[in-house]
Amino acid sequence: VSRMAGLARQHGRPLLVMPGGTFNHFARSAGLVDVDTAIDALQSGTTIEVSAIEVRADGGEPILALNAVSVGTYPELIDERDRRRAALGKWLGGIVAAWRTLRGAESLTIAREGRRAQVWSVFVGVGRNDPQRVATMQRETLVEPTLDVRIHHARGSRARAMASLAFGKRTAAVLRAVGLMPPRSDVERLVVEEFEMTVRLEEGHPSVFVHDGELEEQSPGGFTLRCVAVPRAVTVFASPLPGR
Repeated sequence: VSRMAGLARQHGRPLLVMPGGTFNHFARSAGLVDVDTAIDALQSGTTIEVSAIEVRADGGEPILALNAVSVGTYPELIDERDRRRAALGKWLGGIVAAWRTLRGAESLTIAREGRRAQVWSVFVGVGRNDPQRVATMQRETLVEPTLDVRIHHARGSRARAMASLAFGKRTAAVLRAVGLMPPRSDVERLVVEEFEMTVRLEEGHPSVFVHDGELEEQSPGGFTLRCVAVPRAVTVFASPLPGR
């Protein structure tokens, strides 16, 4: 979807998103809860101009993201899963990857505005997200051109680092009830229009980031990410929901 969104923006065409993925984060935000609803939106011509993130790594070519950009524990989980996917499949590979990441997760150093911090992860979401969550994958608004940044400082355990990646509200609620979700004091939140950070990595640490679930490998040792909120980035077919 993210790749097609970039092409839709480049060629000035509307984007139709079909909810056929694992979590359908963006499709749900557009009110497209099933395929029939998406087809209805296409046939009726109901569209909305949505905001997005334009991200550049080390000043390279811009990448358009519709949900979030992330460094830290989540990209490492995706990297581990992708390396095991051919042999184990997506779901079993994901379970093994989660177990190995839980056992071996290491914090990383980020630098921004002259300050350094040890973090488990950084999520840069487009549009405001649920304030109770760390993983900003489910945007609450399609229009607002802001970045909702969550910096999970490495003050807790690896188990909390993994629990913070919970995407579902029910899962997050259960983990919060048993004390596995990180406390609010460990998560720094910023609502901004632009965000830049330099990621510094120890030898052997994977040099990767993720945008909308897609893994991007970078040069060893670290990289600089610059994220900018783009208003009216893409025209998308959407269900006519109030407030969208």
